[in-house]
Amino acid sequence: MQPYANKEKAMADLVAGKLSEGDRVSVRSDERSVWIDEYVVANGGLVKTGKSLITQQAITDIIQMIYNDTAGQSHGANLFDRDKAKEGAFINELGGLSDNAAYFASDRIPVLSNEKYVFSINVAHLAFYDINGNMLSRLTGIIAGQP
Repeated sequence: MQPYANKEKAMADLVAGKLSEGDRVSVRSDERSVWIDEYVVANGGLVKTGKSLITQQAITDIIQMIYNDTAGQSHGANLFDRDKAKEGAFINELGGLSDNAAYFASDRIPVLSNEKYVFSINVAHLAFYDINGNMLSRLTGIIAGQP
């Protein structure tokens, strides 16, 4: 069944006896973010069930909010390669590796300047290197989810 163009048309069918108690109907919504609302025939009227289909614009808006909340880092862009990680090591203050069984260090991951990166776990030590492998800077205590 096609959705009703508006609630008035659904009510007209109800009054004409084309709908029965307990029938469920879909009605195009007047709300900007909702495409269709579901109604049930109850006690001679149409009652919203709370089920709705949202519009593509609403989906786009939600995705944009999530994107903005994560500092623009798209989800699923995992730059870490577990196969190249070294267990039992961390990046020391000179940019080299030091032994410590509580840590692991990744291989160097290429990044772009002026971009924001978000970590899914807390990171104890992070270093940035130039193209020749010289350490440029080092950060400690990076909190997951923050750029």
